[in-house]
Amino acid sequence: MSGATAPDPVRRLYEATPFPSLGDVETREAGLRSMLANCFGVDPASLQGATLLDAGCGTGEYSAAWRRIVGERGRVVGLDLSMSSLVRARRLGEGHGQWVEGSVLAPPVRGPFDVVWSSGVLHHTGRPHEGARALSALVRPGGHLIVGLYHPWGRWRLRWARASLRMLHRSGTKAYREGARAWLRAFRPDWTSQAMEAHVIDQFEHVRESHHTVRELRGWMDAASWEWLGVSPLVTRRGKPGWLRALRADATLGRVEGYMFRVAWRRRG
Repeated sequence: MSGATAPDPVRRLYEATPFPSLGDVETREAGLRSMLANCFGVDPASLQGATLLDAGCGTGEYSAAWRRIVGERGRVVGLDLSMSSLVRARRLGEGHGQWVEGSVLAPPVRGPFDVVWSSGVLHHTGRPHEGARALSALVRPGGHLIVGLYHPWGRWRLRWARASLRMLHRSGTKAYREGARAWLRAFRPDWTSQAMEAHVIDQFEHVRESHHTVRELRGWMDAASWEWLGVSPLVTRRGKPGWLRALRADATLGRVEGYMFRVAWRRRG
């Protein structure tokens, strides 16, 4: 997804096809509120008036959703590599928010923030742990860091479809992209042509992506300085965590983009 890192191939990818270009702010707001309350134990009402950094904001759908949560007294800053994406984010934000061009590996913004959110970004940097550390430095004591990453078991249907297409066609060819569109359309027939093209490039032709486990991420932050809050989506079965089911898409956040997990920490102090 957009806002990953400084290398030209990633920047060029998102300049040409700003991501995700969906405009589904209401759906994302509902998903965020559910995630905060049910998975991380954070009351969304407690974030009224908060300052928030959306690191890798893309075309600004989550920035706009967070704006509704933090309210008029709050402040949302969107950071992204792609100026094309930021132009659309500014338009979607209807004049609200602050928009900054730059990398999550060296964020050109000044903290601290009450919340730093970076979903679907760090796994495209090549240095996700370094990116997480850079973002964590922007969180105030008592604030929250929330990141979303691909899991090795996640997105298996997409990865199978991608591998199958690459056996038949060279990536980037007309036939390859037609196959990618057909697969995505089976899940999301309602997408505009712009959103479809953005997802074809991001999901089927990205130049870099990595996969991470919950256990790995738990070790990214010093336990003495950071309190682990949990993982989303949290799916329970008979009162116990259903970890395999938890790796499935969170329907409230969209089937394709939901093929990742999100984790949260609270900074002690």
